[in-house]
Amino acid sequence: MKQKIFKSNVLNNLPKAVFSDLEKYIYDITEREVIGTQVIFKFDNDFGASVIREVFNQSQLEIGVLQFHLNTSTNTYRYNLVGDPLRYLSIDEASEVLNKIKACTSIEELEVL
Repeated sequence: MKQKIFKSNVLNNLPKAVFSDLEKYIYDITEREVIGTQVIFKFDNDFGASVIREVFNQSQLEIGVLQFHLNTSTNTYRYNLVGDPLRYLSIDEASEVLNKIKACTSIEELEVL
């Protein structure tokens, strides 16, 4: 599994309320020029999420649903299993979506997000 290097200062631009109980599932954190901070979550069920702030409304978040696949010695993932990213989410809505992804047992459960 990829080793996580958690840099708390990277998350300063993202709402900590979304990540407080899910911090142990953070798989990767990347600073991107155009979109800012992207946080990738990987849950025990091999599903995950990409979370970024909305570009034009910094108080809202965007979530893309991921599915991880073991590929030799590295984890790879498929992006947006449910179509387009879920956009314009409040902090509470984003937290709810992340917890639904964490609890799902099949891809069919994610299609109703």
